[in-house]
Amino acid sequence: LNKDDILFARSGSVGRCYIHKDITHRSIFAGYLIRFVLNAEIINPNFLFFYCHSSIYKYWVDAISRPAVQSNINSEEYKSLPIPLLPMEKQNEIAEKISKIRLQVKALQQEANDILEQAKKYIDERSPHITIFEGAATSDPIPIEPYTHSLKKTIEFLGKEEKGRFRFVTKFNDIDTLL
Repeated sequence: LNKDDILFARSGSVGRCYIHKDITHRSIFAGYLIRFVLNAEIINPNFLFFYCHSSIYKYWVDAISRPAVQSNINSEEYKSLPIPLLPMEKQNEIAEKISKIRLQVKALQQEANDILEQAKKYIDERSPHITIFEGAATSDPIPIEPYTHSLKKTIEFLGKEEKGRFRFVTKFNDIDTLL
């Protein structure tokens, strides 16, 4: 594999894609993957990778994949993938913006992990007493839960703590995925 090659799952997790960045070791790819070797003068590899995580791409995958015991898309079908070839300057701008957002997300995820670790230490310090945490925000967290998964992660984390409890208030009743 070369730097910035893009691999697509042709079956199983059909449509999932990966951009190869680590070229410190020689790598090969499996036969159930389709490899795109890109012309970097025409398309920014990061732009294409981010595009392949968009709802437009996912809609295309759902429309084109053949249902079977294991759904699949072959390399000929991938040739019909509509890829927006914007001017390179615009592709670079979009890819850079998304890259920055992804870095911010990683930083926030690490911050959330740190907070949960602090909560665990606090629970341990207060043991044998039960410690109750209350999730509070300036707005209801349920509408953004599908994007952040913060409540789910917090509930799962504190659900494993014998002496930890968690509660939050919401006006919504669509919380089945959290139970």
